[in-house]
Amino acid sequence: SLRRTVELLDERFGYIHSAIYLTDETGVVANLREASGLRAKEFSSKGLRITAGANSIIGWVLEHKQAKVTGNITHEELRQSAELLVECRSQASLPIMIANQILGVLDIQHNLPDAFPPDVMAVLQTIANHIAAVIENYHLLETTQSALNEVSALYQASYQMARANTPDEVVRITSAALKQTNYLA
Repeated sequence: SLRRTVELLDERFGYIHSAIYLTDETGVVANLREASGLRAKEFSSKGLRITAGANSIIGWVLEHKQAKVTGNITHEELRQSAELLVECRSQASLPIMIANQILGVLDIQHNLPDAFPPDVMAVLQTIANHIAAVIENYHLLETTQSALNEVSALYQASYQMARANTPDEVVRITSAALKQTNYLA
């Protein structure tokens, strides 16, 4: 789960804060989905929303679809972001993407400066890619389940239509079946 992912990042790597922001269908606005570490409950209760291009590292990542690392947060022009912890000295935000579609941002903060060398960033990007694959698989599962439900409803309707005795029964069955699907009729 996404919750366990952020918890493991903090536990295994010693980060002070890990968070996953997921975008809406436009890919322009990201909402905090899970957070772990310092003040995670406070962050989650705020319902943080960040827009692409906003004055934050996460906003930058959403806009540019590239990872952004800040080794010394006190000198970063984007340091005034609402999602930043006071204790934070370095931050890494990585895009969660499938192909060229941004699904969210993995945000990691550390209380030490320069905590994200290139080898660590490669590991974090791999984790972000796995998160993207899990999200994509979940969406595919939802879509498949929805299609299966529709096919099942249409099969039941066709079975009932085959047993109908009057044209009015066929119309009633067809109308009921169409109301169960997502298609306009």
